[in-house]
Amino acid sequence: MCGIVGYIGAKNTIPILLEGLQRLEYRGYDSSGIAVVNHGELSIRKTPGRIQNLRDLIIKEPLEAHLGISHTLMVRSLIRMPIHILMLLVA
Repeated sequence: MCGIVGYIGAKNTIPILLEGLQRLEYRGYDSSGIAVVNHGELSIRKTPGRIQNLRDLIIKEPLEAHLGISHTLMVRSLIRMPIHILMLLVA
């Protein structure tokens, strides 16, 4: 199971994407990530565990953009990888 949130607009996309992921977290996820495009450059941040881990990473490695997509994934297998994340960016 996964959750996907995207945003294109005038505001900084990072808080909007994180809020969207936070609303989906009750489902119980193993990892999350964000991909954004700023001035034609793709930037990706991804972490295992709760959405707070992604927030903490973005504080350490800030992002700002007006176009982005975020994704959460729940791994339904016996083997857990450190980072299980699929980021798809459609341009």
